[in-house]
Amino acid sequence: MAPCDTAGGMSVGARCAVICAANPKRFNPAVASTMASYLPWLKRSMRVAVTAERALLRRIEGGCQVPLGALATLDGAQLHLYASVCALDGSVSMECRDEAPAADAVALGVRVADQLLSRGAGAIIAQQRPPLNLELP
Repeated sequence: MAPCDTAGGMSVGARCAVICAANPKRFNPAVASTMASYLPWLKRSMRVAVTAERALLRRIEGGCQVPLGALATLDGAQLHLYASVCALDGSVSMECRDEAPAADAVALGVRVADQLLSRGAGAIIAQQRPPLNLELP
């Protein structure tokens, strides 16, 4: 099962921000300097990865209440996306992997979502999604 979409990007970004903004007396300045030098690359790679993951999420109409995971990784100019959907009890699961140039992050996310939907992911998600209990005024 893939991790929750965008979780990796947010955690790496938050940790880098903590290290780079830290009091130099508490953290080794060389470490903070090294992390700061990686920030432009991290920001780009995280932005591209999160863009693909969120495009998948939008297309498949997923969210925190559904059993869906996605992980995008950037390898040079190539973006790889892995996604999975499963029943909460593990009785049914499916996964999909694809890749595209980083510039096509949105299209990659939509394509992977469409592949999962064509295999029945929509039905799995619908069965696992909790019902809305809305009261009318």
